[in-house]
Amino acid sequence: MTLARYLNLCPNCGGPIDSDRLEKGLPCSTCLPTELEDRYQALLYLESSGRLKLLRDYLELNRQVNAFNEFFKAALGTSMWSAQRLWAKRIFKGKSFAVIAPTGSGKTTFGILMALYKASKFGERCLIVLPTSLLVEQVYRKTVAYASKLGLGVKVVCYHAMLSAKEKAEAIKAIEEGRFDVLIVTTMFISRNFELLSKYRFDFIFVDDVDSFLKATSKNIDRVLLLLGIPKRAIELGEELIRTLKELRKVSRIPSEKSKVTEYQERVVKLREEIRKELSNRKIGILVVSGALARARRTLRVLLFREFLGFDIGSRMEYLRNIVDTYTYLREGEDIFDKVLSVVRKLGSGGLVFVPPDQGKEFIVKLCEYLNQRGIKAYAYIKPKRDVLDKFVAGEYDVLIGTATARSPLVRGIDLPQRVRYAVFTGVPKFKFTLNIEEFHPVRYMTLLHVLRDVVPREEADLCDKYIAQLRNVALLREDQLKQVLEVIKRGEKLQGFLGYVQNVIESVMKFVSELMSRPDVKEKIAKSPYISLREVDGRYVFIVPDVTTYIQASGRTSRLYAGGVSHGLSVLIVDDEKAFNALKRELSFILEEIEWKDFNEVNLEEILKVIDEERDRIRALLEGKIPPSELKEPMKAALLIVESPTKARTIARFFGRPNVRIINGVPVYEVSTGTYSLAIVATKGHIFDLLSEGTLTETNIYGVLKTEKGFIPIYTVLKRCRNCGNTFALETNVCPRCKSTNVADSWPVIQVLRELASEVDVVLIGTDPDAEGEKIAWDVMLALRPYVDEVRRIEFHEITKRAIAQALENPRTIDMRMVQAQLVRRIEDRWLGFSLSTLVQKHFGKKTLSAGRVQTPVLGWIIDFYRKFRETKTYVFNITLEDGSRLSIEIPVVDGRVARWLTQRLVEFEKVEVLETKEEEIELPPPPPYTTDSLLRDASQRLGIDAQTAMRIAQDLFELGLITYHRTDSTRVSSAGIALAKQYISENIGEEYFVPRQWVIGGHIGAHECIRPTRPIDTDRLRRLIAMGLLKLARPLTYLHYAVYDLVFRRFIASQMKSAKVIKQVAKVRLLDIEQTVERYVGVVEPGFIKVYQLVNIEKPLTQGTYKIVEATYRRTAKVYPLTQGEVIALMKERGIGRPSTYAKIVQTILERRYAITIGRRKFLIPTKLGTAVYEYLVTVDGGKYRDLVSEERTRYVLELMDRIERGEEDYSEVILELYRELKEKGLII
Repeated sequence: MTLARYLNLCPNCGGPIDSDRLEKGLPCSTCLPTELEDRYQALLYLESSGRLKLLRDYLELNRQVNAFNEFFKAALGTSMWSAQRLWAKRIFKGKSFAVIAPTGSGKTTFGILMALYKASKFGERCLIVLPTSLLVEQVYRKTVAYASKLGLGVKVVCYHAMLSAKEKAEAIKAIEEGRFDVLIVTTMFISRNFELLSKYRFDFIFVDDVDSFLKATSKNIDRVLLLLGIPKRAIELGEELIRTLKELRKVSRIPSEKSKVTEYQERVVKLREEIRKELSNRKIGILVVSGALARARRTLRVLLFREFLGFDIGSRMEYLRNIVDTYTYLREGEDIFDKVLSVVRKLGSGGLVFVPPDQGKEFIVKLCEYLNQRGIKAYAYIKPKRDVLDKFVAGEYDVLIGTATARSPLVRGIDLPQRVRYAVFTGVPKFKFTLNIEEFHPVRYMTLLHVLRDVVPREEADLCDKYIAQLRNVALLREDQLKQVLEVIKRGEKLQGFLGYVQNVIESVMKFVSELMSRPDVKEKIAKSPYISLREVDGRYVFIVPDVTTYIQASGRTSRLYAGGVSHGLSVLIVDDEKAFNALKRELSFILEEIEWKDFNEVNLEEILKVIDEERDRIRALLEGKIPPSELKEPMKAALLIVESPTKARTIARFFGRPNVRIINGVPVYEVSTGTYSLAIVATKGHIFDLLSEGTLTETNIYGVLKTEKGFIPIYTVLKRCRNCGNTFALETNVCPRCKSTNVADSWPVIQVLRELASEVDVVLIGTDPDAEGEKIAWDVMLALRPYVDEVRRIEFHEITKRAIAQALENPRTIDMRMVQAQLVRRIEDRWLGFSLSTLVQKHFGKKTLSAGRVQTPVLGWIIDFYRKFRETKTYVFNITLEDGSRLSIEIPVVDGRVARWLTQRLVEFEKVEVLETKEEEIELPPPPPYTTDSLLRDASQRLGIDAQTAMRIAQDLFELGLITYHRTDSTRVSSAGIALAKQYISENIGEEYFVPRQWVIGGHIGAHECIRPTRPIDTDRLRRLIAMGLLKLARPLTYLHYAVYDLVFRRFIASQMKSAKVIKQVAKVRLLDIEQTVERYVGVVEPGFIKVYQLVNIEKPLTQGTYKIVEATYRRTAKVYPLTQGEVIALMKERGIGRPSTYAKIVQTILERRYAITIGRRKFLIPTKLGTAVYEYLVTVDGGKYRDLVSEERTRYVLELMDRIERGEEDYSEVILELYRELKEKGLII
């Protein structure tokens, strides 16, 4: 069934094509009159019939990959895996890239066979670079064996330290004379013999373990670029470009340096143009690097790969972990050495023992001796040694012992998934330092300020936040620069420029901390704090704060990504400082969603170690090649994940480490390995198609919808945006219909990038928003890509957290066509009624900018009605302060403001208030439910004074950054995960007795949607701190409004899971000017309950019986009915059932954009304009009210319910469109 027609979307000719053809992956009927089931056969038919056009490159790519797959199969007896096909496609496209793939995924074998294929098939020169001589020898033997098996006349040469002197001389001579097709060498060979290689240009270079390659020297980057054919001058320009970009980032962050930004930006543009000229008309080879970079080796030079080859190298993922985190307390009098020995004996061989720096290196040496004397083969791994690691892998050492710091070689330099089974910490990883200038380090002081702010008043807590933010800039300094600044401070001298700014920050921070520590109230709170550990040693304060990063990285050595997923690991932390342990647990809970601490003495060690050992055996077999490829299960699929926004794409990518980044036609693509997928993540930047904005009306084309014998077919085209005025439109022209500018961007570049990416993978996953609008975007994307990929699936997530994304990836589904059909009906109905009514209005008022719509019009009617009632019910309220300090508001009927001013003076001079009687009662206030879209927009309007459109944009950002759940929802339901989150926060910060779990299921229906809630137990203050500390890295910075809206969501949600409040309500009868009135107020709190976090009522001074003088009086003009605010309009839309969460803000925004209403005052009341009133009156009265029922609340509600029924499968899509058509035709609005 043809549901839609897309202009220019035929993958072969670029002409119009129906949705049913695209859904089958076929070109249009003009290109392919006969439908064929197989896409590849369709390509061959197009070629044989002379009709193959745009798909020619795609067919050629498939032929190349198929040919290489036959070559691969002949060598290994099995076809390529999905990820290997992905790599092959990129190479045949001429693309360089970085591979992050798990141990055992066939990277090295792929590199060998690709080098042999390119050398034998195309006569290309290839280079394979490996980290060790042993690996060079192994890879050489494999390469020669494969070449022999395939009967290839390829010359393979290797050089490594294990060759005899004669073999080395022969290899060098062969290299000098160019007698090789494939050269296999170590990283060290590249460094020491570059002159020997520099005369050659290599067509294909495969670097296995890029981290080791760069560890030798970052100059290897320059060397490999030269070997690919990039000229030295271009590399020099690239290095200057990177330095300029670094300076640009630096001056952008310092207010006093902002004037230099333009200068640096212009320099960047100039350098890139010079590089482009240097590279023009040069054939550059292909570079494939395998592995990830340790954070310490993310030098600026690495950015040369992005500038010249279009990719960036990611980092290893420490947060992708599958670890049982356990603890055991060091009891008083218990010997730490005995404790470690006991744990290691229980766990066996294959452990890493981490010693906190406060225990010292001498402790490491003594512990090593102690364990060796008792039969545990231990080694003190204080300095990195390759041979020690080899012995550890071989089982000659049972455990390695090192320092628990981020710089320790045992923490950052170990990647042995086949050997490391567990980690033991001899104490809590921690920083221990005094306030002396000699021990100053920005990271330590950031951590200290982070914990101190919990025990100081608000004003000083804000100063802590300010200094944390400044110290983040200081932390960017090189070690030598920091040392220089500290020396200057000790000498009492002054620096200038950026280092002067650094000096000022350090001095201010140290003075601030010193002053805090001199105060008894601060010291007392520290002593009582369960999280801050402070000791006084020789008259100096010693702070102890947990080293969270080190714990994550060190424990992460036990759990690595491999071809079977993420391996299991075990961590045992011996608690030597309870406060430090409490702080560590708390900080980790903010960073790692899944962490759960267990008592070491209560876990089932036998079961845990059995799983760990089975995985180690499998990983070892994979690495040693003992499992034939034919017996291996495909480790992961090559997949493309498509989302709407770049922010969402970056947020998801960061869950799996620092991603590789490819830049394709200016579009960033983030690449990660999840264990199940080799995943590329890209954003569409919103809608890419929309209904053709045709204003014509004929019998067969009704405003962009074709009327055919088979039904109605909407015509879609790419969405365009005017760069000049911001207008978006869907027309077959590149001229903006609003401002006539030709500076117009469209969605074609994004579609082309998506198609290129889809052609590389085996499955496309579409993760657009979980509503009907998101489903329609997913369908659009699926149709555009289906001709390039066999499998397109939809994934759905209601929050962007690692757990939610992982669950979504595990449970892909098909696109829900009922939701798509409902959205198509919404769009057709909106177009038909909107265009037809808008045409009437535009003709009558002579303005082409006017519009009308089924929902927009009744909402405008409410605005007009409420404003009319406001004008009819104006009155005056007098705010009075009595002599005892009590305040009350009394309504007094007066004629106008002049009389009101006279009366305020008289009240103070002559009148008294009598409090005739009072009555008090204790009442229970239940907490409000968590937010839905309408209630959030209402509170954002009332409490923050922001309009609905801005509130939705901010909420969208918070959702995409992974801070709140999906913000377009009409459900108040709280999931079990939400309840657990609330319990944790309330227990830790307010008191467990305040926690009352509530699901908030209203009406008994439990759907997929949930309320709007935070995704972590982090309040706004802590969110600021975690971001300032760099512990929580978001894909974009937050503004004041982001924090304000997050605070609303967080407080409202936490309140919804707390006890009801008990308050005292007072009802008083008062008399003034012979007018008796009843006044109600809340005058006391019996049990605060939820109002500890969410202020729902104001507590006022109680009134007592008696007569009181008036000491102050003011007045304000008020009314019994006020004009609506944006939030109130949206609440009415929800209440009356004529809006949806995705459309609330848009409808209000349209009314404001058309100037039918304006906002005034602090509360931003919506006031109808003369134009708005005239348009509304015209629509409901023209031709005797002919169109009144079209825009009535009742009819609007009915039509929207019809669309909901389509989603639920209760109405036929085509019948509803036909009913809408007949309705409008009957009114004469369409032909």
